[in-house]
Amino acid sequence: MADSWTIRDVLAWTAGHLAERGSDTARLDAEVLLAHALGTDRLHLYLDPDRPLSPDERDAYRELVRARGGGAPVAHLTGEREFWSLPFRITPDVLIPRPDTEVLVEQALACMTAEAGRAADLGTGSGCIAAALAHERPGWRVDATEMDPAAVAVARDNMQRLGLEQRVTVHEGEWLTPLPGARFELIVSNP
Repeated sequence: MADSWTIRDVLAWTAGHLAERGSDTARLDAEVLLAHALGTDRLHLYLDPDRPLSPDERDAYRELVRARGGGAPVAHLTGEREFWSLPFRITPDVLIPRPDTEVLVEQALACMTAEAGRAADLGTGSGCIAAALAHERPGWRVDATEMDPAAVAVARDNMQRLGLEQRVTVHEGEWLTPLPGARFELIVSNP
């Protein structure tokens, strides 16, 4: 990259570079990684496209682009992924939430018509399904189970970051094992 490349320049170059390396979402990847490197959001990239990047910003971005070009998932590089319009911390210990999983949330919410109830999310991973359900149905309590201790830590952190730790309890254990005798109006899972 040239020494005085602007936001516009690096986005154009990076989109081409990532497309050549097989990314189906090269422009989006370039934007998300640049916003992350600059500590801003994607909108600000378009509000100031002619701003040159500092050497430190270019270095940080260059490392992200190299890793993405090598196949690293964007969510692992940024440590975050949006799901159901909520920001989730993502690590290699959990699967990256996929947009098609939002269909499961939509279907579950259609079943959650009562003002209050109890739901379970089995194999919660990052906790995205449990959090989305609790976010949309404040009167409901959600128990999430996960057998991997590292994933449990990520899910618990996500509940705390989203302010849902009082309504979503993350249990360590396989499927319903940590919830003996519990009764639920709804059980969901996306294993």
